Amino acid sequence: MQWISQNVDREPIEYESLPDAPRGQVIAEGASFLNPSGFVHEAIERVEEYRDENPEEPRIPVMILATCGYMLKDTIKMLRKKGMPFCNPYRPNRRDWNPLGALERGVTSAERLTALARTDFTVWGKKSRFWNWSDLKKWTMPLGKEAFKKGARKHMDAMIARALDEEAGVLPPLEPRHVKAWLKDDEVYDRFLGADYQYYISLCQQSKQKAFAYPASVADANGLAALVEQPLIVVGTVHSVKGGEADHVYVYPDIARSMHEEALKNPERLNECRRLFYVAITRCSKSVRIGSKASAYGMGSLKQMAADIMLNRYERKKEDPLERVRREVKERAVERQKKGAESQDG
Repeated sequence: MQWISQNVDREPIEYESLPDAPRGQVIAEGASFLNPSGFVHEAIERVEEYRDENPEEPRIPVMILATCGYMLKDTIKMLRKKGMPFCNPYRPNRRDWNPLGALERGVTSAERLTALARTDFTVWGKKSRFWNWSDLKKWTMPLGKEAFKKGARKHMDAMIARALDEEAGVLPPLEPRHVKAWLKDDEVYDRFLGADYQYYISLCQQSKQKAFAYPASVADANGLAALVEQPLIVVGTVHSVKGGEADHVYVYPDIARSMHEEALKNPERLNECRRLFYVAITRCSKSVRIGSKASAYGMGSLKQMAADIMLNRYERKKEDPLERVRREVKERAVERQKKGAESQDG
């Protein structure tokens, strides 16, 4: 592993080639974090290929990675514009990386649409059913008064509150006659029952409609079921996906200016940069795409490093258990020495 072995403080590890491993691909792309269209278009193609394959064992087909979160903004903007679902399951609390994910508090617009579509077998499959009180609360909350009979909204909200209040006792299950009694007419009921989400959004309060723009575009491009399924594109920083894997990984080679300047002065910081991109490239199982630098700050020879990894798969030779313990003890001792030196300098 020529590229990563340049780290002067790296513990030497013996590797051997895996004879049966598939030979992956390394491709240099013109896309950059400021102009990500090349990456995004190909990522979408990879997702379609994965869907056509319909593998028995689910996996992540695509990762798009950068060293800093701000470098993903244009990529995310383009994915949203194209109605492509994406996520970062390793950082579920990052709302910008998980726009369709559930909230710890509150309900997302995507959840309101999937609650509306609870009756649709094409969306929920065997889990489809008639709405329950919780579903009703989710999808009726943003509706305007035009969707209800006069005075019905207040009565419905009171019934929902009572049904969801454990101390109030259990109410009978929600039935079609209840919903029909509150909604304006049979047309509204039938179109909601059929998960006509565009019609539903048109009856929501004006101030609430903007929040449905992205989940509605995902449904337009991929069907409502895409709001229930796990997104097939993962976006995030390299650090955020450590330990993860995808078939195809797209990497922007830029680093922050501060990190670049420190790497020029401090060999340890340079080693950190190498390790960072080593992690990025080793997330892939089939191919890695290296983008173009959009700034003056980035890692050179990144394609060389990727080729070294992908064209010859390696695995660490099995260590003697005693030798492994000795190595780990030595690594921890070195780490303690570093921390002690840093605290003294501070």
